[in-house]
Amino acid sequence: MGAAAPARFHLAGQGAPPEQAQRIDVTFTPAAGGTRVELVHSGWEKLGDAAAARRDSYDKGWVRVFEQCYADYANGGAA
Repeated sequence: MGAAAPARFHLAGQGAPPEQAQRIDVTFTPAAGGTRVELVHSGWEKLGDAAAARRDSYDKGWVRVFEQCYADYANGGAA
């Protein structure tokens, strides 16, 4: 994937009930030899006491998405 200029999208409502919705911002920026992808997942404070455990789970999941699934896809393999 190439990016001509910084491109951004966000996902909202990643939680139920709505008052616990998370926000995910993804930015693509041109970089030497490819594209830099930056993901910011926010809204943890809405989860109260469950925030730390949920964040830990998501952090591990994002690592898998970017380091394994996306790499497999970018290299022509299946995720």
